[in-house]
Amino acid sequence: MINLISNSNVVCKVDKTIIMSTSILLKDILEDDKNNECIFDIPIPFEDNIIKKIIDYCNYFYYVPSIYENDAEDDAEDIKTISNWYATFINVDDEMVFKLLRISDFLNIESLSELCSAKIITIIKDKTLNELNERFNTDMHCTREESEEFKSSYNWKFKV
Repeated sequence: MINLISNSNVVCKVDKTIIMSTSILLKDILEDDKNNECIFDIPIPFEDNIIKKIIDYCNYFYYVPSIYENDAEDDAEDIKTISNWYATFINVDDEMVFKLLRISDFLNIESLSELCSAKIITIIKDKTLNELNERFNTDMHCTREESEEFKSSYNWKFKV
C-alpha cells in the first residue's frame, strides 16, 4: 500500500499496483526507488476529498480500463459513448470537474484527463459567451470584431 498525503496531511491509502497502472507520475516516482528505500508516503498537493475520488477512479479503472462503452474504431461515425460508471463518476459540479482535471494532469492520469475534458466539452458545447459567463461567474466580453479576429487567427480549429 502507498499513502498519498493530502495538503491537509490526511493519509489516503491506495494499492501500489493499481496506482502505478493509472498514474504515470506515481509510477515514475515508485520505479525510481531503485535503492529500495520503500517510498510509502507521497505528498499530493490537493484536498483529501479529491484524492479519495481519484483513488476510487483508479480502483475502478484498474479492472475496467476503458471509459467508453463502444470502441471508436468499430464505430463508423467515430462517436464514443461514456460507460455508465464513468458517466456517474464525472456527474459532479463544475468546480469538482476542474479539480479532477487539475489533479489528473498533475498525476498524469491520461484516461481521467480525457473523461474530464469530455465532460467540459458537454458543458460548453453550443453555449453563448453570455451563457458561459453566467455559468462560470466570469465577466469576459468581446466584440464581434474581436471574436472574428480570434476565429480567423485560429481558423483551422473552427473548421467543421
